[in-house]
Amino acid sequence: MTCRRPCITPSAYFESIRLPENRAFVARWKARYGAESSPSVDGQSAYVAVYLLARGLQRAGTSNIGEVRRAAAGYRYNSPQGPVWIDGSNNHCVLTPRLAVSNPHGQFDIFWEADAPVKPDPYLTQLDVAVSPSRETTTGETSPNAPHLRVVK
Repeated sequence: MTCRRPCITPSAYFESIRLPENRAFVARWKARYGAESSPSVDGQSAYVAVYLLARGLQRAGTSNIGEVRRAAAGYRYNSPQGPVWIDGSNNHCVLTPRLAVSNPHGQFDIFWEADAPVKPDPYLTQLDVAVSPSRETTTGETSPNAPHLRVVK
């Protein structure tokens, strides 16, 4: 795969993450699916989800959903993408966000990542979204009533 134009992508996982856990994960992936294959964020996320479920079941000692949920919450796992754990207040994973740019080899080069994993906000409770008037219409004229979306964090 060759990229004609670079693409900047946000994600918690890229094959290029330089962690021993990721190098081992990628090696196992390529051994199973072929040297030309690459793990995607979805493949890695499924791997992490099954691992966290297995640990939750093991820690709970039962398959009772409530007990497994409680046992899984807060269990920290050094995954291929780095430290991951389930936030017990919303049952979503705490992850490390990253930005990467595509390269001509069909991979992504990470150019920014958070210093630490970030608490999930699946319901956008920390997001200030406001609709305010725009100054320009589709005809190029100005209009105080044409809405646009402004996202402020």
